[in-house]
Amino acid sequence: MNLKTIIRIISIFFISLSLAIGILYISPETRTKGLFGDTFLFAYFGLFLGLIVAVLSTLVPILDRILTKLLHLKQNGIISPEKYETLRHAIPAILQAFKRNASLVFSCFIINLIILILRTISWSPIVKVFSYSISTSILSVLYSLTETITVFLSLFAIYDLLSGLFRIIESLLLLISKEDDLDNVSNSNSSGEV
Repeated sequence: MNLKTIIRIISIFFISLSLAIGILYISPETRTKGLFGDTFLFAYFGLFLGLIVAVLSTLVPILDRILTKLLHLKQNGIISPEKYETLRHAIPAILQAFKRNASLVFSCFIINLIILILRTISWSPIVKVFSYSISTSILSVLYSLTETITVFLSLFAIYDLLSGLFRIIESLLLLISKEDDLDNVSNSNSSGEV
């Protein structure tokens, strides 16, 4: 990961944290109940994990087609071999970014699953054993804060996934138009020779 990616991730985390704190501050009843219900969270993350699988299954054939078009354009002298290599090596970076975003959404799902399990535990005997003055309401606020942060983080990851997919599709359409231009030039040259 480069510095720009790390700064972006940290920024997104702090934006999510700020939004979560703001929501919990404005709406006191969410401090103990949580902003989202457990049913909503599982449906939310299940939906987005399914969307990620759909995006990735769509992405692989698109990337294959992009590589084919790039090779064809390189063979016909439309793009230089150096440009071809640069673009060809960008594809693993694209897949790595998609992998990071998918891993983030999956991690958020696991975190919320752990929170659901922790909510069912009776903490009062544990707190008494260790003589901590942690109240159940503080734990509820922490759970709600964590849930809210994970939802916002996953929204940013989904946005990044979808915007990346649209950029890739736009690139494919550009390559197709360049290839069509090449075919039109080839056809006009061959009809002029007859």
